[in-house]
Amino acid sequence: QLENDKTDHLFDDREKITYRELIQKAKHLIINDTKDNWVAIPEDENLSFLMIKVLGAIIHKINFVIIAKSEITKISLPVISEANFACKTETTERSLPLGGSLFGVQTSGSSGKKKIIVHPVNNLIRSANQLAKILRKTNKHNWNLSLPAYHIGGLSILFRALVTKSPVQKIGKTDLSQTHFKGIISLVSAQLPALLRNPKISPSEISIHLGGGRANSSLIEKCLEK
Repeated sequence: QLENDKTDHLFDDREKITYRELIQKAKHLIINDTKDNWVAIPEDENLSFLMIKVLGAIIHKINFVIIAKSEITKISLPVISEANFACKTETTERSLPLGGSLFGVQTSGSSGKKKIIVHPVNNLIRSANQLAKILRKTNKHNWNLSLPAYHIGGLSILFRALVTKSPVQKIGKTDLSQTHFKGIISLVSAQLPALLRNPKISPSEISIHLGGGRANSSLIEKCLEK
């Protein structure tokens, strides 16, 4: 369940949009065109637009796959865009059930032909809820998004933030090596060198979740030293 609670938690400090606003806009997303109940969602620089599309698809029980903008013309699915946004945004206290639909994740193609792997949305939600319990995660902590949303690691971050209504901050390549940020960040091993070069990061302010391929042992040692 995604509750419309009385506390309006901030989703993105940069865009000044709250979870309540995201939910309301997602409920009124208009999705009339699908292919076998599937749609494509292009990754968006604007995190709130992306989350509205993802939540809208889930609420309406439509399966979705997030695609890099450069790849969107290569997939034969209807695309959700800002044109699907409705003007109507009245509020309601009704709880919204999440899950029941499927999502697809595109593989990188680094070890073979690119594929789309399909998972139940419920798996993503269960994983996010379980991690929240392990970390005792609350909405007072930030999630830092350094992976694209079409990557399973990036999409997982958005759902980890969603289940606790925590703020999310997008961290670009330059930000990773040059900008001060704090909170939890999920990385693949190829991103570690950039983070290690960042002179503004305080080890006591961040928590790193490392995924993807096996990391070089010397990289791990450098992280532990820092």
